[in-house]
Amino acid sequence: MSAAFTDHSADVAYVLIGGEIMAISNGQAQEAKWRSRKFAFPYATGFGWAQVSARYSSGVVLRLYLDGALAYTTPTLMSAKPVRLPAVVGRHVEIEIESADRVTGVAVSNVQAELL
Repeated sequence: MSAAFTDHSADVAYVLIGGEIMAISNGQAQEAKWRSRKFAFPYATGFGWAQVSARYSSGVVLRLYLDGALAYTTPTLMSAKPVRLPAVVGRHVEIEIESADRVTGVAVSNVQAELL
């Protein structure tokens, strides 16, 4: 690959390979996973609430990892309504989201009012 171009109006990406232009996506939503970096806290902490902002059509699954282990998986979220997280704590926190929807934001907090 020696060049790449994204047509934002059609939501298609192209690459140049050996003198041939090839589309590498067709504008259709693809299932994807994203995981945050690992946040390290000086003491064990937990979060009471989470909120995912997205263009919902197929839903979003959020996973919370504490100290390297999966602590909680949400049911498939279909709105940006805040969801309650279980009372679990850890020093190292990661958040993972999985969806074919376009996710525009993820937030966690101890207090629900901070998410609104």
